[in-house]
Amino acid sequence: MKLFNRTKKSVNNKTISYEKSDEDKIDGLKNLVEKATKKRIEEQKDEEQKLLNNLKSLSDQIKTTKEEYESVIAELMPVKWELVEKKTQISELQSDYEALLSRIKQAKLELDSLNNKMSVEKI
Repeated sequence: MKLFNRTKKSVNNKTISYEKSDEDKIDGLKNLVEKATKKRIEEQKDEEQKLLNNLKSLSDQIKTTKEEYESVIAELMPVKWELVEKKTQISELQSDYEALLSRIKQAKLELDSLNNKMSVEKI
């Protein structure tokens, strides 16, 4: 408060004067602020570099994972097409089986009918 009052009086007289110790305090505070600012800037740069390194590492991991995924997909595609082909074959075999079963049932009905006729003729 003393410094403020002395400065205020000097401003009213249009001259500003500081004692040497006041200037030293101001310079010390300026230096302290500059050092703190520089330290904070360096910390921010270090943090940014760490984040960039992490980002690059993640990017590399993603790239590697993508390549592995594509490799697995490439290996599985022939298996997929083989399964599709087998499924088609199974469907065709099932249709053939149902057709044969139907023919067998029809033949059995005809055989039963013939057996009935033969039984009637014997009587």
